[in-house]
Amino acid sequence: RLMMSNYLSNGRSGKWRTQTKKKNSHFTWETEVVPKKSKKSPLSKIVAHAERLHAHKEKTAQKINQLKREQKKKEVKGCTFKPRILSKRPNGQAVPNYARKPAGERLYEVHAAQLKKTEMLKEEYQRKKDEEFEMNCTFHPETTTHTKRPSPKRVVHPVAMAKTIQRLRSVAIEKGNLEKDKNYVGPGTNQSYSGLPISPAIRRQKPVKKRVVAQAEVLMHLDIQLSPTLTDRITLRKGDSIKETAIRFAEKHGLEKSYIAVLQHTLITQMDNVLAEQHPVPEEPDEPEMDFHTMDSGLPVGNGVY
Repeated sequence: RLMMSNYLSNGRSGKWRTQTKKKNSHFTWETEVVPKKSKKSPLSKIVAHAERLHAHKEKTAQKINQLKREQKKKEVKGCTFKPRILSKRPNGQAVPNYARKPAGERLYEVHAAQLKKTEMLKEEYQRKKDEEFEMNCTFHPETTTHTKRPSPKRVVHPVAMAKTIQRLRSVAIEKGNLEKDKNYVGPGTNQSYSGLPISPAIRRQKPVKKRVVAQAEVLMHLDIQLSPTLTDRITLRKGDSIKETAIRFAEKHGLEKSYIAVLQHTLITQMDNVLAEQHPVPEEPDEPEMDFHTMDSGLPVGNGVY
């Protein structure tokens, strides 16, 4: 305390003196403080300039914010709607800046986030349910390994193979002969065959005439429904027998014999209708009615037609 008081009293002169007394001792200490001249370093100049710029920036930002607040007040001056904001940070999270996004995109993002959260909850619930089911399951199937046995190879008899090869050769020869018959040109055409190479085998062959069978005239087509999904057609041609046609149809579809008579009756009825349409019978002229009351004969008068 003595040292501090002496320093404060003698600080301007730069000299201060302290005396401390102890038992059977005397101590005196003197110091001389020489003030130093202050010199500004280049770093301090840079720091001072930066502080001035920072202060100017803060003042400019304050002025800009003040102008913005005044502009907003002018814009909302005629507006009477005042939304009620409960909290700016729901669930302790910062609210993202949606000011630049349209309402459709914002709603889509919210819906997508809710849908993703719902799917995650469903998966978590299903996973826990499966784990509980596996824990409670006491059935453990015993799996046994089955060795694959080699399948027996098919033994082909040489005789059967020779027969197959011979059959294929004969089919190929017949096919070649048919092609030659199709390409054969008879001597009745106006062409010169002097320069054409004619093999003896082709010269000995005779032209095969295809037999063309003239089909009889179709009289009637009749569709018979055998089941709700199956229908077959009977075709009657000129000269066909109705009985034989009904028998063939019944044998084709495996029908009982009782259906043959029904088919015959149906075919006869439909054929009569077709013939009646093709050859209509001329109607006879109506006879004049006779008035028995005006007759002069001696026959009795009656009400019927005689």
